[in-house]
Amino acid sequence: MAHQVHYLAAAYEGDRVQVGTWPVLNDGRLRIDRRFQVRRESDGQTLLRALIHYVCIDLQTGRAKRMPVEFTKYTVAPEVAEALARETEPFQPGVEPR
Repeated sequence: MAHQVHYLAAAYEGDRVQVGTWPVLNDGRLRIDRRFQVRRESDGQTLLRALIHYVCIDLQTGRAKRMPVEFTKYTVAPEVAEALARETEPFQPGVEPR
């Protein structure tokens, strides 16, 4: 697993936050990439953006293993794919595949 986190603003005691996550890549075999966003509820300010690369592994051997069928059902929504194509502040090169 690899990840990249962009801390953009602070949250303070008493702030209510909203957390969202969505898949941005699923190869249907070994790997799923997900984005995360944390926003402050009161003003909609994004506090954190993250990208995490997940790889399925066999817990006995520690080696990569084909993902369970249930995981292959996670797909990238068309509106997410379109938003990624328009993105002007991508994650660092080498961290998010294009």
